[in-house]
Amino acid sequence: MIDLVSIASFMFYSGLGAITRTLFGIYKAYVSVIDFKIDWKRVFVEVIASIFFGTFGALILKEIGVFNFSMLITALIAGFFRR
Repeated sequence: MIDLVSIASFMFYSGLGAITRTLFGIYKAYVSVIDFKIDWKRVFVEVIASIFFGTFGALILKEIGVFNFSMLITALIAGFFRR
């Protein structure tokens, strides 16, 4: 059974991964495109989707017993790659 603390921890770490991924994407866009404009609605959706999928992936791995020792790192990486 997964408790609320685990879910909150997974969401926090997948959020860190999501924000890092988003900031890296914005940086790459500013460097490569001269007149780049940020669509904040899309940025918000990307971050929320990354947090959701990162948390969901970490919860699934915890439930099936894979990577119990490093679930917070797994959530961080899953949030970063959104897979």
